[in-house]
Amino acid sequence: MPSCFLVHGASSPEHSAPMMRAVGRHVAARGYIAQAFDYDSTGIIMVMTLVDQRNVRLKWLGADLAARVRPGDAIIAYSMGCTIAYYAIALSAAPCSTLVLLAPNLDPDVEFPQNGPLKKIAVWYGESGGGPLQAAEWQGFPFHRINAMGSMGISGPDRDLVARDGRYVLHNKMKDFDRRFPSHDVLQTAADAEYLGPRIAADLPDLSGS
Repeated sequence: MPSCFLVHGASSPEHSAPMMRAVGRHVAARGYIAQAFDYDSTGIIMVMTLVDQRNVRLKWLGADLAARVRPGDAIIAYSMGCTIAYYAIALSAAPCSTLVLLAPNLDPDVEFPQNGPLKKIAVWYGESGGGPLQAAEWQGFPFHRINAMGSMGISGPDRDLVARDGRYVLHNKMKDFDRRFPSHDVLQTAADAEYLGPRIAADLPDLSGS
């Protein structure tokens, strides 16, 4: 049975990790083994302004995640966890088939491998704007404007793929759902996880046989 790895953000694990695990229940209903990829984000937060040290840690985490992924597995990542997932796939060749990015800290035109096992990328975006995550300009990540993809979705050459072959699925969480999620914290409460959990899991191929 394939696994789906749940990668939380750089906020306190006590905050985002439990919400990601709550999504795991809905992931399991789709026929996956839900596996939390927990990591100590304290060190990352402490070196946020030290580009080289920060990226060394994130790339190491990406390599660690990639070593666990098997063909047919999926990854659901949130915020800084999307950076780790990107490094896992783009630098360490994780054989992930489905990638779900929640409020991703990536450039909107970042490039994923074109010819490989990655068949679907779902991007959950749509921010209210104006906060420090949207305003900060930090060099050295695979993004330049923090949370740009989380705000804007996909742009650049890959945007054409959305219309051309359906590789990308875009969800504007400000417009596409009955509830509004203007904050970067997509899974801020247990109620958020309960509402969005089945919708996030629906981006995975249904392997349950039901």
